[in-house]
Amino acid sequence: MEERISNGSFKILDLIADVRTRIVNGEDLRVLDPAELTFRNVNTKTDLDECRLHLARVRSYGPAAVSVVAKSGTGKTTMLEKIISELVSRGYRVGTVKHDAHHFDIDHEGKDSWRLTRAGGSPMVISSPEKMAMVRSHLLGEMSVEEIIFRFMTDVDIVLSEGYKSGNLPKIEIHRSERSPELLCMSRDGTILDHRLIAIASDEELPSPVPIFPLDHPGPVCDFLEEQFLGGA
Repeated sequence: MEERISNGSFKILDLIADVRTRIVNGEDLRVLDPAELTFRNVNTKTDLDECRLHLARVRSYGPAAVSVVAKSGTGKTTMLEKIISELVSRGYRVGTVKHDAHHFDIDHEGKDSWRLTRAGGSPMVISSPEKMAMVRSHLLGEMSVEEIIFRFMTDVDIVLSEGYKSGNLPKIEIHRSERSPELLCMSRDGTILDHRLIAIASDEELPSPVPIFPLDHPGPVCDFLEEQFLGGA
């Protein structure tokens, strides 16, 4: 490797020619690693954030993280509430990240915290004996969910994000047939459209290569999260 670097050869395919290698079929690898976390291709900052979060998880100082996604009006917030309550009742520390594609403001004009933020304080933290909140302006663009978790949420067992349909976290899709017959991450015939899909909570039976759990019943979903991400039996 040092010789190739000194000669200006940086392609990984060139290095493979110098060492003993074994080609592993993707389907065989997915049997051992269904979330496809074994190998990472890092090309962007978002890719790097994802790797940092995964490394933190492997080194046991970062949480598991799963996105709950659905079409609007499906009831994902209601289902997510039930999942959070059930996990907390089982003794887990659960963090949540809500993605808002629109402008939002949790501060109130005229309040001291609003004045400090407006003056340029970023981040601005307001703290009381019961809770704290942080307002941070996106000076360099929106943080990825992976960076949010890596920076601010490493002291919980699992983070459940709502939204991030195009994100890279493992996804559980909420499907309600009366809202729409179509899903986001899988076609009606069971073809996976998003390889990050790991499970579905649905009010109807569907042909699917990933587990399907009954909608509005958090227990089976929490059992799955325990088994896959929280070290359950």
